[in-house]
Amino acid sequence: MRRDISEQVYSQLKERTSDMLLYEDILECSERPPTEPSEKATPATRPVVQASVGAKGARVLIVESDPASLEALREMCAVLGYLATEARTVAEATAELARARPRCLLLAMMLPDGSGVKILREIRDKFLPIKVAVMFGSAEPRAILDEVNHLRADGLFLRPLNIPSIASWLWLANN
Repeated sequence: MRRDISEQVYSQLKERTSDMLLYEDILECSERPPTEPSEKATPATRPVVQASVGAKGARVLIVESDPASLEALREMCAVLGYLATEARTVAEATAELARARPRCLLLAMMLPDGSGVKILREIRDKFLPIKVAVMFGSAEPRAILDEVNHLRADGLFLRPLNIPSIASWLWLANN
């Protein structure tokens, strides 16, 4: 079964990630095809995207409330072979951390029910072995950025997101 991704995402990944394998064959899915998230979807019912090669099934949790960014990150994970789950709020992310046990976390700072700093603090306080990349905008308050620095995020990405850079970070974090 084939899963088509946007030509733009694929071409960006192909151009900028020469150290990774990126072939159209990566798009073959070994599990059920991903579906569009519905309004009633909960973290437990959202599909887990899985491709047949790449990161050998490493789990990634994407915490993002922006639909366009979430879709681009989800497609990137599918192309590279990660098992991606997603959360759109702090509450969903906390539940997914316990359920999915991700190896890496792509974390937005501004979420509808609070700040991503709360999630990062929980991970660090519990000494969870999760690599965390923080995605933030230029309008983030300085106090939040100082706290992210204090909590030692493993990666920082300024918006607009550079998908190939995030793909490279995921590869390095998992190898």
